[in-house]
Amino acid sequence: MRIARMPLLHPVDIADVRKCHLSRFPYTLRYALRGDIVLILAVSHQHREPDYWIDRIR
Repeated sequence: MRIARMPLLHPVDIADVRKCHLSRFPYTLRYALRGDIVLILAVSHQHREPDYWIDRIR
């Protein structure tokens, strides 16, 4: 997977959370880096409430 090989490739969206749009499906992966660990925070549909996860990580 691209994120595992190049975790800094994708832009920072909110705070230290990065986003990766999936090419085959209408989903976005939201992830953060903790040292050398990639922590997946949310998988959100790009058209159905894409920011639902923001209140859940606080």
